[in-house]
Amino acid sequence: MNFSVVEKNIGYRFKDRRLLMRALTLASYDNKSCNETLEFFGDAIIEFIVSEKIFALDADEGELTERRKDVVSDAALTPISKRLKLDENLIKGEGDNRNKKAVPSVYEAIVAAIYLDGGMDAAKEFVLSTLDFSFKDKDENFKGGLQETLQK
Repeated sequence: MNFSVVEKNIGYRFKDRRLLMRALTLASYDNKSCNETLEFFGDAIIEFIVSEKIFALDADEGELTERRKDVVSDAALTPISKRLKLDENLIKGEGDNRNKKAVPSVYEAIVAAIYLDGGMDAAKEFVLSTLDFSFKDKDENFKGGLQETLQK
């Protein structure tokens, strides 16, 4: 594994490359040193950073929640992981070729690894420079609209 290539792709150089290795390691390869807890932590960090960024939008809580979901969903993180070539650098067990959840999850694990290695400023810089904050018009969320109406 050439960690320099991964670091170049993500634009961050680790002081402790063991964090990078762990972020890229799936449980199918090493269940004890895999990226699952980093993924959990990274998800929370990403949600915080995105929430902070979109907080100032002129929107109500429901709309902010929907916008945050659009930015941090697996569907949004998968192309980012692929663009950064994180999917190509996963460390996984033989035969582990159909784990679609691993691709967006590796992004979350990388965010946590960057946070642990370089702090919140480094994590924030990475997240804000890689996530897509352009909000595209999408079909109206009829269920959410009905729930909001009923709650009023």
